[in-house]
Amino acid sequence: MTVVDVTLKSLREKGVDGETEFSVLQHLEHWVPAGQPRIACASSAKDYAASRDAS
Repeated sequence: MTVVDVTLKSLREKGVDGETEFSVLQHLEHWVPAGQPRIACASSAKDYAASRDAS
């Protein structure tokens, strides 16, 4: 599984609907600022999923 797949699965388990692989990828792009030191994508994805509420 990719980071996007794992994030999408986490969101669905939280009851967050309406996300697709593409929309998750777009959101993750915004969570990783350009020009910053290297960061773990999985960590950013986990933070993003944790920030979302079911709506």
